[in-house]
Amino acid sequence: MGPDERWVELCLQHHFPAEEIPDAPGRAYHLAATPFAELLERWFPGAERAGQRRACAVTYRAEKALRIYARARLFPDVAAELERLAGMGIPIVLSTYQYAIVARSLPQLRPILPYFDRILGKEHGPKEAHLAEIRRLYPGSRILSVSDSPSDMRLPGTVPIGRSGAAAHGLHPPELLRFSGARHVVSSFRELPDIVRGYQEEPLLEAAR
Repeated sequence: MGPDERWVELCLQHHFPAEEIPDAPGRAYHLAATPFAELLERWFPGAERAGQRRACAVTYRAEKALRIYARARLFPDVAAELERLAGMGIPIVLSTYQYAIVARSLPQLRPILPYFDRILGKEHGPKEAHLAEIRRLYPGSRILSVSDSPSDMRLPGTVPIGRSGAAAHGLHPPELLRFSGARHVVSSFRELPDIVRGYQEEPLLEAAR
């Protein structure tokens, strides 16, 4: 059994009895173009198994993301600037396209997790749902959205701040982020506290235009 099959089996055994798990050819999902959730429907049919299938699919996707991001590293200025922002009394929420358990499980993120008041992930819905939850938690507050994703520059009701950088690091050039709607573009997180401080001094309605 190869490493991929062992990984899939661990996901399955976490949610289904071992004697019910399909044989090795069935587990070799990587040899076919069938999504894992669709295979689960085939392996464990029936409405009574829907909860188990959903939970197993979440485990699979979370474990897959952990494998993908295992070698990822934080930018060197992130921890220091989060500490500065927290010291300014700024609530900080981590909104991720991955499951929150991925963010909590990555060793390289553990040192900065205490700076986040909340972690919102895929299980909490799309980014629009994350924004709704942030507005519920902090009614009337201005939301500064910091991201390296062009799509996040278009989130409604936020002040979008784009983090630009070299394509070799998986980042986008400033021109693309500005074209996508970024009000500010930074090349280092060290620039964030000054931007945040500027908005603290502006009237709320003026900054939210």
